[in-house]
Amino acid sequence: MENTEALPQKIVDRKTIVLKSRLDPDAAKLLGEREKVGLFAKFGFLKPDSNDISLVGFTKYYEPSVVVGGKYSVDYCKKHFFELKPNTQSQTLFVGGEEFKLEPSNSGKPSKVLKLTGEEHLHYENETYFVLDKLMREISAERNYLAPFESAIENPESALFDFRKVNISLDDEIAFLRSRIVKKPLDADVIIREIFEINERMIIYNPIYELAFQEIKTGKVVTLLIDGITSKLTVVNYNTVYHKEESHPQAPSKAKSNSFQENPKDQTVNDASEPAKIVNTIEQSGDIQQELSPQQISTPESTPEPKFEAEDATDLATDALRRLGLKNKITPTKVSVDGESYVVELNLQDKAAKVWVNTKTKEIREYEIQEANAAY
Repeated sequence: MENTEALPQKIVDRKTIVLKSRLDPDAAKLLGEREKVGLFAKFGFLKPDSNDISLVGFTKYYEPSVVVGGKYSVDYCKKHFFELKPNTQSQTLFVGGEEFKLEPSNSGKPSKVLKLTGEEHLHYENETYFVLDKLMREISAERNYLAPFESAIENPESALFDFRKVNISLDDEIAFLRSRIVKKPLDADVIIREIFEINERMIIYNPIYELAFQEIKTGKVVTLLIDGITSKLTVVNYNTVYHKEESHPQAPSKAKSNSFQENPKDQTVNDASEPAKIVNTIEQSGDIQQELSPQQISTPESTPEPKFEAEDATDLATDALRRLGLKNKITPTKVSVDGESYVVELNLQDKAAKVWVNTKTKEIREYEIQEANAAY
């Protein structure tokens, strides 16, 4: 039988749902204020003064998830061979008035059987749905929270919300769903009827508050995400900023972050091809903060600097997570090289972490902490 590609006979229109946040902006800021000291804790107990930590960025955006579901059913028939073993004295048999002669058994035994060829009619059906993130990775359906709708809109591009962009087309949805639910029977001789429908298409936008805190004395910046429905906290970025010393006094410079805007409506939506993590960028100018370069670190000429190995990066990453107050068992699982950085992956029991360590400056460039079942 020729195996043709199944095309959907029915496709519903996509719906766009915006979930209503349980937290208002003031409540999100208050929650961030309560947690900010722990973000900069050293060795789990040495905590800075709360007055030395400032909120330098705040915005609200909506993180999308795509729901696609459908139904597939097929009715088909296949040949089936029957062997009937009559009485050993029989020579012929009559079935429905038609005479059949007995034939030797295929088993090799000295006996005769009646061989008949028939058809079986069978039915297979599968109906389900899947939830995808904006990069088309399958995620748990449990992440679709039960929450009131803020609105159901027909044209998301014209809505006054900061939506993270989704680049999943109808063709992508068809190909994904077909690969998951369409199961053509390999032993079918004839396909009687085949139905493939896409009966669920939806984008659900979940409200997220993004806060950036900076410790004034050290210049360290921690970016914190707060789920507007569950109040779940996620640390997504860690930057160390060094102040450039000037020979003359001047007003303190301000770090500018591309990730934070007071008015997100005027901000261009991020492209879906970018990673899910947020990376704070510091503008480089004559009086703006900059990172300390390896050339600025002086070492005695007579003592060569030891080579920075993967084990050193792992130790540094483990120590940094402990200083953040993560007291659970920390288990390194993988170290890889990404440009001029070691990427250290670690398990934290119910969470997973990634830490980027610069091989030249031997400093942590950034890190991510996610739930253990979340895909990077």
